[in-house]
Amino acid sequence: IEAEDYYMKTSFFDGEFEKYVNAMKSRSIYDFGVEVGEYDHVLTLSTCGQSNANRVILHAKKLEE
Repeated sequence: IEAEDYYMKTSFFDGEFEKYVNAMKSRSIYDFGVEVGEYDHVLTLSTCGQSNANRVILHAKKLEE
């Protein structure tokens, strides 16, 4: 993605998390078929390119132990 920080959000109110998850999924190049709910934990990793213009973002859902 281009340099932006929408994916760094950590606090959500009144349905914002669902919008966040939908944005993550709509921007994804892969569909893993994973459902993410409001009580799930999501880890976000971000890389930077040499020009700092392009990034790779990885979101991972914590699974049950």
